[in-house]
Amino acid sequence: MPASIQELRRDVASAYEQGGGDPGLAADVALGVTEATANVVRHAYPGRADGRIDVRAWFEEGLFVVQVLDRGVGIDTPTRTPGARLGIALIEQLAEAQFSMREGGGTEARLAFPLRADAGRAEHAVPMPAWDALQLAW
Repeated sequence: MPASIQELRRDVASAYEQGGGDPGLAADVALGVTEATANVVRHAYPGRADGRIDVRAWFEEGLFVVQVLDRGVGIDTPTRTPGARLGIALIEQLAEAQFSMREGGGTEARLAFPLRADAGRAEHAVPMPAWDALQLAW
C-alpha cells in the first residue's frame, strides 16, 4: 500500500544512521528506498491490491545494502505508465543499484549506499545539464 512507503523509508534511513552511516547521506537512502518501493506499488501488481513488498537491509564491506523484493510481474514487463524507468534512473544516481528478475517471478532491487560522504560519493553525484550550470553561473 502506498501508505507503507513512508514507514519503510523512515525505518531504513534510521537503521542506516544508527549503524554508523553518514547523517548527511540519510536523505539519499530514504529517497532510494522510496523510489524502489514506489516502483513496486506502481508497477509490480497491476490490477491487484494484495501485493507484498519485502525490504531487507544490512551492512557489508563499508556499504549499507538495501534489498527490495516483490513477487509481481517483473521488471522486464512492459509498462504503459508515463515516466516509467525514471525512478530507476534516480536510484542509480543515488546508489550502486542492481535490478533483476527473481526466480519464480517478481523483481529484486539491490541498492548499496556508502557509509561516508567521502567514500565514492563522486560516483553518485547527479550530473547537472549544461543549461542548468550556465543558469547557475549566470
